[in-house]
Amino acid sequence: MIREHTVEIDGLRLRYAEGDDAGPPLVLLHGALLGWEEFLPLLPELAPRWRVLAPDFSGHGGSARRERYTFGAWLEETAGFLASRVGAPAVIAGHSLGGFVGMGLASRYPDRVAGLALLDSFINLDTFLAGPFPAFFAALAALEPARHGVDDLARRIGEIPVQLPGHPEPASWGALPGMDPAVRRYLASSVLRSDPAVLSQILSGSALADYDPGALLADVACPTLLVQADPAVGGMLTDADVARARPHLAGATCARLDGVGHLLHLQDPAPVGRALLWFLESLRGASTAAL
Repeated sequence: MIREHTVEIDGLRLRYAEGDDAGPPLVLLHGALLGWEEFLPLLPELAPRWRVLAPDFSGHGGSARRERYTFGAWLEETAGFLASRVGAPAVIAGHSLGGFVGMGLASRYPDRVAGLALLDSFINLDTFLAGPFPAFFAALAALEPARHGVDDLARRIGEIPVQLPGHPEPASWGALPGMDPAVRRYLASSVLRSDPAVLSQILSGSALADYDPGALLADVACPTLLVQADPAVGGMLTDADVARARPHLAGATCARLDGVGHLLHLQDPAPVGRALLWFLESLRGASTAAL
């Protein structure tokens, strides 16, 4: 059973979810403007064999807000969470922003990380800037989300245009595979729970100004899984990113999910869960004592 709790880390209240003590610790880190609930579609596969913990970053979900949001601040609060609530080395699975933080943890606190799964987390910042999400975030900010109810905002999110590679005309986010009304409603509710400053500081570039993936990659020594969404439907972890990362990640494995967009398990949980489950089992079988 998954239960919600709060913990204070350096004077900051963080909400987190925790499952039963069913095995080694597995920490799930969510993407920007989302919350721990984004992993609900994966929990039936993961919770029976792992002690699942999933915090909300500051400015998201039920966690407290900051004045300034930066990669470094999210990294350090999560490191504090691991020290306070996890104890033993954990496997980290991070989606998008959560993957950046996971990479930082594996790089700077290797004794706390037994394995790392990057779930469509781009490696090169230029990939983000050239992709569809800056325009999406700008359009979302222009909607002034707080002026809308959940259903109205969900409809408007679905109408935001997205320019996909290889397509001369833009599509809409609501027309992408798996972006059904229920997913859009969850996105809207998560945006409304987030601090508006998170969105504005992502758009200004300040939130990721201290994110240096090249420096972080050089120090990641644990087993790593790269899960690629499909760029043709909004995926962000490109082949070029994977090629850049592989020389630094000893024994890294990669799973590319054709037809699945950046939101991964919100859009199609089955292939994401399969890739993550077998990576986790490989860690358990190879070194149960280390976990």
